[in-house]
Amino acid sequence: MRALIFVLLVGACTTEEGANLTFSGGPAGVASYEVVLASPDAVAMIPDQRVSPLGVTSETVTYYLQRRAANAGAIQTIDGYRVLIEPSATVSETSFIPFVLFYDAQQRVIGVGAYHPNGAGPSPIEVKRSEVDLYTIEVETVTEDVDTKAVGSAGAMQVMCGRTGGAPFRSGVVWRDANGGELRLMLPSDGSTDATMRPLDLDCDGEVVATAASSEDCDDTRARFHTGATEVCNGEDTNCDAAPYSVVSCTSAPSCGNSTTGTAVCDQTTRTVGTCSTDVTCACAPDSTVMSECRKCVLDFAHGTGAGTVSVCEPAIDAMIDTQGACSAAPCTVEVVATTGGWDASVAATSQSSFAKLATGVTSAFALRVARVDPNLATAASVGTVSLVVTTSTGPRLFDFDLELAAQIGTCTGSNGSSPMSCQ
Repeated sequence: MRALIFVLLVGACTTEEGANLTFSGGPAGVASYEVVLASPDAVAMIPDQRVSPLGVTSETVTYYLQRRAANAGAIQTIDGYRVLIEPSATVSETSFIPFVLFYDAQQRVIGVGAYHPNGAGPSPIEVKRSEVDLYTIEVETVTEDVDTKAVGSAGAMQVMCGRTGGAPFRSGVVWRDANGGELRLMLPSDGSTDATMRPLDLDCDGEVVATAASSEDCDDTRARFHTGATEVCNGEDTNCDAAPYSVVSCTSAPSCGNSTTGTAVCDQTTRTVGTCSTDVTCACAPDSTVMSECRKCVLDFAHGTGAGTVSVCEPAIDAMIDTQGACSAAPCTVEVVATTGGWDASVAATSQSSFAKLATGVTSAFALRVARVDPNLATAASVGTVSLVVTTSTGPRLFDFDLELAAQIGTCTGSNGSSPMSCQ
């Protein structure tokens, strides 16, 4: 189906039919505009979405999906400008939520208009034959921002997405209207006029948000935010875990061989990196000269039923890690901030407590549980690491543990798996 026809009203006409839109207000310096007709049946309210790259608080945002497009045009004066959206014989829909986007000469969004009857949010208009309905489109002045800033009450942002083998395309526009909520308008990705068949993945990172949860993609306007994303120490929680600390690579003094790789804890709140620690895998190497820095956990295992597989002993809760007096002045928190090598780790204040990524009220010791997530191992031994941040009364400290599957075949006993796991 072709788009609805969009024409400029130059005077009264007795044959008018459709929706007569009159623009009210708006910025100076506008060069062009376009009308996007969104589907009133495809409006989605998505909870738990972040609206600032430097914050972890979230809110419910509203998605509007383009159903039809009207022709764009040049314009200089907005206030009082009138356009007519005429019905088309090939289009069965008669109800649309209109959005009018205004651009300056550099194609930056400087105004957004919508139909707000009696101060309500964006509302539908009717485009019907044999009648003409009059609507006032209230235009708000906005300033287009880059994606390193939050979209404020007078801000807007165009979301661009890459396309395999082609030029990037404009996926949508984000702004905050006078009612205070963030609105996200999705545009088609395939050159058509219809975006209602697109999944709710505005930033095209492969993570689709839903009305039930946004946990996999906490910010659908910036592609660098999603579960599993790599973090750097810039204050952005790009992996969506809301953890105040993350682990970053750093350069340390040579510790074994020619390695100068280490790890350090990043405080995302202050965007500061702590002291660089020797890579624990290197520190625990047989030829290491700094074995005093070695922190190692060994988990025994039993052969699995399939060829080339092992069955990891779970739950592995034998290991109690001594805090060595670091939590004597006040209880500590212990947080799992990273794992490598296909391992999973969790902590608890005691071995009888519930295990999670964060343990509070830690005093003389805490329980560490580790397991090999992927059991498909060709050999008996496999190595990984777990990084823990212990926050004391004087601040956070990073502890890395080398994780190993034992080279020998062991036996796990007990209905809950009294696992042969030991930590040094």
